[in-house]
Amino acid sequence: MVRGDCVKDLRQCLGKKAIIPVVRKQEDLPAALETKASCLFLVAGDITTIKRDVRLIRERGKACFLYIDFIDGHGSDRATVRYIAREVKPTGLVTIKNHLLKYAKREGLLAIQNLFLLDSQAIKTGLHSTRKYAPDGLEILPGIMPRVIREIVEVVSIPVIAGGLLEKPEDLLAAFRAGAAAAAVGRKALWPIANQI
Repeated sequence: MVRGDCVKDLRQCLGKKAIIPVVRKQEDLPAALETKASCLFLVAGDITTIKRDVRLIRERGKACFLYIDFIDGHGSDRATVRYIAREVKPTGLVTIKNHLLKYAKREGLLAIQNLFLLDSQAIKTGLHSTRKYAPDGLEILPGIMPRVIREIVEVVSIPVIAGGLLEKPEDLLAAFRAGAAAAAVGRKALWPIANQI
């Protein structure tokens, strides 16, 4: 993958107004695979299961992003990212750890930065690190803040993904109206909405 094409590739992975199933439990993977979602975020699993799960997701023609901070059994260093990129082969990583964004990009993976927006200082700090580490996308947490999503969409040129506390279809619609490119949804009952968009 050519690094200059990454944002374009992430936008292609997401599609328009994408619902991204966030798979938190191993037993939920089959249901996520049955959706029409073009990509999945994988939180479930550990170093012994992620290779198999990523392969299943990719075989279904879906992009797969690992929440590397929640996958058990590995470190948070360059060697871990190199192993994941070369052996597990996800589409990309989602992380709050800025140094992992840098390592992921060096290994040719797409990198999505988590921004936990607790207050205005967190927004300022998060946007500063976005400029410094140049992720391919941002996941804004919690995703139920349309005004903040709109403000961030206006100042970044990368896809913004709303995530966290999205519990009703109205929450998803509000995030999309605010400019979110996608919504990462852990609530399994909302995944079928991906089939309607």
